[in-house]
Amino acid sequence: MTPPPEGISDERASVKERIRQRRPGDLPLSAYVSGWVQAAITLTVFLGSLWLLWGETRPLLVLLESAVFGWSWFALLMVGHDAMHRAFAPWQWVNDLVAFVTLDCVLFSRASWFQGHHAIHHARPHSKEDEMYLRGDSLAEDMWNLLRMVLGYLRSDVTRLVRRPVWHEWLGMAVRIGLLSSLLPLALLPAIVFLLFFGNYLGLLSHSLPVDRRSDDQVVRQLRSTWDLYPESFLASLLAGGLNAHATHHVFPALPRGAQRWGAQVLREEAGREYRSVQSLAGIWTLFRLRHFSTSEIASIEAIAAGRVRLGGEAFRGAAEQAAVEGPRADQRLGERRRNQTAWTFPERRMGDRRARGFPVAA
Repeated sequence: MTPPPEGISDERASVKERIRQRRPGDLPLSAYVSGWVQAAITLTVFLGSLWLLWGETRPLLVLLESAVFGWSWFALLMVGHDAMHRAFAPWQWVNDLVAFVTLDCVLFSRASWFQGHHAIHHARPHSKEDEMYLRGDSLAEDMWNLLRMVLGYLRSDVTRLVRRPVWHEWLGMAVRIGLLSSLLPLALLPAIVFLLFFGNYLGLLSHSLPVDRRSDDQVVRQLRSTWDLYPESFLASLLAGGLNAHATHHVFPALPRGAQRWGAQVLREEAGREYRSVQSLAGIWTLFRLRHFSTSEIASIEAIAAGRVRLGGEAFRGAAEQAAVEGPRADQRLGERRRNQTAWTFPERRMGDRRARGFPVAA
């Protein structure tokens, strides 16, 4: 089905509606198996490289083992990311347990993740409040920006522990402190550097080159800020922690890794040229090379690489600039979000999950 011309507002609503009509209901267990296999591989590499690093002092081996540990550290956090989106297993108690083990016990709490990732990044990608995209002028600045975000999460964790002590957050903090303190500084520092490197360029690279044209449609807004990178590849999914199918994930956040191939196909069929994907190493290099730019129009990665698309400067707009572009409706939407925000707790979230039916679209 070919969508109507760009200027018709019903077209934007119809993209969301067509995709919503095709969202899946209950998925078979086979859709989750791929994610479970990847989680098992990730956990094995994480524990194995951690064991090798204990007491290791030879610089070259420390560097090599820290690189492997840094990747598995990032990938394990992405298992927690899946669980928080209810995409790891069809049973909520399993998702809660996995998220606790792979987030609270590994780097930062679920509550801090929920606020920064779900409430901001998914709701307002590339906004002034969103920190989950590449916006530095160099590799070092990209990594510093991500480190600053992580430190902000940890600061929120400590503040919450002081103001509202909860036993599972105290337990998670104790486990992660024990985990990190078990490594010698010689190993911990490069491990952190590699964690930031892989987090940026395996996790956030797909948010490069957003389209600098706003839309009222949630689905279109997500697709214009995100790419899919080899969405059908098991290896790409393993390496990127499932974030290779990032556009698909933003539209179907509760879709397990084993069903992302299906989700990408739906986006190709229903979203037309709004859906952007990369299927070549040359395209990946173009995303990396131009990661700090926006584009003036929706185009393929090949057209962008060939210079047939005008590039913009900053890949985001501040809240005031975005309001000027989108008009009063944007202010109203932001105001509604602020007014409707409530203190979030895990029991409340579980109740909400039980009430939810099917899979959310563009959550």
